[in-house]
Amino acid sequence: MSLGKLLAREKGISLLLKLGITALVLFLLLDKVGAQETAQYNNKLLSYKLGVELFEKEQYGAAQHAFSEVIKNVNDPNSDLRVNAEYYEALCALELFNKDAEFLFRRFIENHSENPKVRTAYFQLGKYRFRRRSYTKAIAWFNKVDIYDLTNKELSEYYFKLGYSYFVRKDIERARSLFYEIKDANTKYSNPAIYYYSHISYLNQDYETAMKGFQKLSTQGSFQHIVPYYIAQVYYLQKKHEKLLKYALPLLDSANTKRAPEISRLIGEAYYATDKYEQAIPYLKRYMEEGHHAMRADLYQLGYAYYKSGQYDEAIKLLKQVVNTKDEMAQNAYYHLADCYLKADKKKYARYAFRSASKMDMNKTMQEDAAYNYAKLSYDLKLTPIFALNKYINTYPNSKRKNEALEYLVKVYLNTNNYKKALKQLDKIDNKSDNLKEAYQRIAYYRGVELFNDKKLKEAISSFNKSQAYVYDEKIDALAYYWKGEAYYRSENYKQAISNYDKFIYSHKAFSLELYNQVNYNMGYAYFKQKDYRNSNTWFRKFVRHDPAIFQRRKLIGGGYGIFSRTGDAYLRIGDCYFINNDFKAAIEFYNNAIALVPDSLKGDMTKIIDADYAHFQKGLALGVLGRHDEKIGELHMLLKNFPNTIYTDDAKYELAKSYSGLEQVDSAISWYQNIVDEHPTSSYVKKSLLNMALEYNIKGEGEIALVTFKRVIKEYPGSGESKDALVGLKNIYVELGDVSVYLDYIKDLPFANTTISHADSTIYEAAETVYLKGDCESAVAGFSEYLKKFSEGQFAVNANFYRAECLSKIGDSASISQSLIGYQYVLKRAGNRFTEKSLARSAALLYETKDYEKALESYLMLEKIAEYKSNIIEARIGQMQCNFLLKDYKFMQSVLRSANRNNCNLP
Repeated sequence: MSLGKLLAREKGISLLLKLGITALVLFLLLDKVGAQETAQYNNKLLSYKLGVELFEKEQYGAAQHAFSEVIKNVNDPNSDLRVNAEYYEALCALELFNKDAEFLFRRFIENHSENPKVRTAYFQLGKYRFRRRSYTKAIAWFNKVDIYDLTNKELSEYYFKLGYSYFVRKDIERARSLFYEIKDANTKYSNPAIYYYSHISYLNQDYETAMKGFQKLSTQGSFQHIVPYYIAQVYYLQKKHEKLLKYALPLLDSANTKRAPEISRLIGEAYYATDKYEQAIPYLKRYMEEGHHAMRADLYQLGYAYYKSGQYDEAIKLLKQVVNTKDEMAQNAYYHLADCYLKADKKKYARYAFRSASKMDMNKTMQEDAAYNYAKLSYDLKLTPIFALNKYINTYPNSKRKNEALEYLVKVYLNTNNYKKALKQLDKIDNKSDNLKEAYQRIAYYRGVELFNDKKLKEAISSFNKSQAYVYDEKIDALAYYWKGEAYYRSENYKQAISNYDKFIYSHKAFSLELYNQVNYNMGYAYFKQKDYRNSNTWFRKFVRHDPAIFQRRKLIGGGYGIFSRTGDAYLRIGDCYFINNDFKAAIEFYNNAIALVPDSLKGDMTKIIDADYAHFQKGLALGVLGRHDEKIGELHMLLKNFPNTIYTDDAKYELAKSYSGLEQVDSAISWYQNIVDEHPTSSYVKKSLLNMALEYNIKGEGEIALVTFKRVIKEYPGSGESKDALVGLKNIYVELGDVSVYLDYIKDLPFANTTISHADSTIYEAAETVYLKGDCESAVAGFSEYLKKFSEGQFAVNANFYRAECLSKIGDSASISQSLIGYQYVLKRAGNRFTEKSLARSAALLYETKDYEKALESYLMLEKIAEYKSNIIEARIGQMQCNFLLKDYKFMQSVLRSANRNNCNLP
């Protein structure tokens, strides 16, 4: 039922009620007959009427007194007069704010539960509780009221106060429906109802309804100072920023002091929302200065406005106050702080701010961008850039800026010469820019050089190949060929070495490089290693034509030094090539060229010239081949005199003995052979010297000494070529003496002298040797194993054990290495054979590789004593130092160093 109809109905009810009361009074007057009763009743009625009259005049205290008199004088509790007086008494107490008002109404309800006034008593109790702000109790009493028992005036009051009570209790939907009932009525409660109805619509985000209500109240005196703020708020919430500005700007000048900060905030936020940050600043600032307390959001908003308007110092002051809590606002504040610091050229502070923003994950996009900028600034400032960039790359592997981060990381590694990691990062980039490709070529090249220096030759070649995938720098491309050639050379792959050296030579930029002529030298050695002496000679001769013959100081272990000339070395190799090809005159010429290179200042101490002793020795050999024995003898004597510690001492003595023998100076020959046996007992020349001594003694006619010497060769070097030659010499002497039976008795216990099995022995061996020379190690091992099974002490047992050991060492597994060492040990027990030195070197290396350092040390010590090749002496001393280091025998290491220094041994 609408409020209008309800009010009309109530007017009728009120009229009927008045008529009813009048009729009731008349009925009572007629009914109460009797002289005394009539007088008493009239007095009570007059008191009651007086009370009503006073109540209507709002003289509630006097009215209550009159009603109390009626109650006091009417004994019948159910008398209508008394009942009505009790009701009015309670009503007066209510109007007088007396504490007993609720008690009086409750008593009335209890005593007269069937009386119609009870229903209005509920309403009065509701008003009483409402006035005392006991809204829950007010709601309880109001809900007992039947709205049809209320007057129009009471009905409007009822809807408002019940609605307000619900509003206070936060039951806003019920409140809203009650306010709705009277918002359009013309009562004193209508405007408050409109206000609260609009307020609830505002809370429910029903801004259109709220706006209509607030606009309706904007001209009402009691609300005209309140609703403008609401209207401005609604415009703001509706994002009608232009309307807000149009409405609020004039309002700000007329707004009371209390509301002015809020109006300023709304104006500032309207400008802010429309990106007019500079115009927003004064209003947001006013709000902060005049408001009671600035919230974090307010600080952030004003700080951001300063930031967007380019006032970075002011922005920094405010944004710094926002970051004390880990939330999205703090993340944004850190992010914009970082940009402010960047604009102010404070990169360290910017880096820290980006780092802080990157640790918060509320805004994932911002987090990633902050992480990237933190990494980039770490790179710019050189502050742990590797950590920051790696973290970004690993955290965001699918980022669009991953390649940029990788580029920075590559630059860091490049700047720190960490080519390994730089190359690793570059390999992760699929689509490389031209700059990256250029960097890739350079980094891969330098990484290859590192690997080469670490003796990781296979990996070095791979890295050089990578550098040649992108050719931006022709000089680096040429150098990559050079170092690949070097790596292949050291890997003993001489064909590939030559191929890459050749490509270097014909590279566009190679000729301008200092290494250009060096490659001629290297090519000479590569061909020399392949025994292609013709080509080797050609390349060495090219080298010496362009080399300035510079002598280089090479440090020796222990602090000394030696003098080395690459040109002199090339002359020696040219001489060797001619020597091998039997052009001995040309060989002598180049050996002389090598000797002639020595500066006059150094000729007084030739021992410091590296390989000068070799030049003299080889020259002596060439002179001997040409039959110029006296010159040869003179050259060799000069060698022994000027180079007392030369590794060619036993070689020179042996050649002297041979030369004296050739000149039929038997005693001199025997003397030098004996010198070798006595002073060089581990030399490979000992067995040859003994054999030749026996022959010389036989020539001299001292057969008994010859026999003893031949037998010594056979006993100490069984199965060797010399032992077989000694058998022949022995046989000849016994035949000459006519003691063949003695000879036959002697040889019957010599396995290698058995002629019956000789043919089978050589046949099986030669088959195994053939596959060995072809490089088929697997078949060779099987063949040599078969041979040794049948002829464990055969005439080729030394060869078979050595070649089998070589193949097994190349296979490389632990079982093969163990068998290989057994083979080398067999060879070493047959002293003085041609494989002794190499077997000892290989055995020492394998023992070192298998970490048997004590046995390896023993082998290296023995190798140094017997070695005839300088490379093996160097290897022996390096091995000794390494073993002693690992065995923690540092004192012995020092003795090795001193020994190396005394002997001018130049270790790499």
